[in-house]
Amino acid sequence: MSEIQAENRHHSTPEATDPGDEVRLLEQRIADLKARWPQHSTPPRMWEELEELESLLETALRRAAGKLSPDCTPPSGEQGS
Repeated sequence: MSEIQAENRHHSTPEATDPGDEVRLLEQRIADLKARWPQHSTPPRMWEELEELESLLETALRRAAGKLSPDCTPPSGEQGS
């Protein structure tokens, strides 16, 4: 499990088990990251974090749409259609 996934799990609460709540949580984390984004010389770790959060958001959106079961996580690098 990556640091981002572990942190996402840490931020999740029993009330956030709804796919819509997961989507909102990830959207908020992306917004928070972008608010800290420097204008110049963005550290590679921030790019990695953004990519991972966006991937998790895509998975959460697919779950919310009913295309994935709640306990299913697609393999890393899987592209949506």
